[in-house]
Amino acid sequence: MVQRLDRLDSASRHARLDPPLLAAIEESPGLRSGDLAERLGDEQVRLKRRVRRLKDLGLTESLGIGYRLSPRGQAVTERLMGG
Repeated sequence: MVQRLDRLDSASRHARLDPPLLAAIEESPGLRSGDLAERLGDEQVRLKRRVRRLKDLGLTESLGIGYRLSPRGQAVTERLMGG
């Protein structure tokens, strides 16, 4: 899976993996997008686009408030973080 995502990442800047965002969502599932953006030093609108890209890859899921990693996202994050 990680190899496939790496190929997508190298083929398109829009499909890039976002390890800092994946790690932040893993650490704080359900965190409001504004708080997540602040934590990562990003604007809320831009952060939502970043999350949407990850969601399109099947790596995140939207909650009523905030986001969480999908099972695929958890596996990819573990691999990216050396786990």
